[in-house]
Amino acid sequence: MFKKNILTAVGIILSFAIAAGGWVVTSSLIDRESYRLLSGTTSFLVDIPTIELSHSDEEMNYQNISLSLTDEEMISVLQNWELTDSIRLHEPAPGQIDMETAIMTGQEG
Repeated sequence: MFKKNILTAVGIILSFAIAAGGWVVTSSLIDRESYRLLSGTTSFLVDIPTIELSHSDEEMNYQNISLSLTDEEMISVLQNWELTDSIRLHEPAPGQIDMETAIMTGQEG
């Protein structure tokens, strides 16, 4: 009877050890894989189709197009780059949508 109780206790302790060991190993494997996925950076080529213009370059009016930034815009850009190491906050540029519009468009789509 005494031997049976000892074997039962050893079985219970062994099952807890196996469960705890499996939990620790699984947790460490998940942590390692999530670190690998989140810290890796990969470059990839995106095939963007060309846009056919409906009129030639000679017909376009380039007088209203500004190809450089004003002093205030340059200062704003440089201050933005100094804010943080990885987060780049900015107001939408002309032709871009804001975050609320992007979220609503995504939900509708």
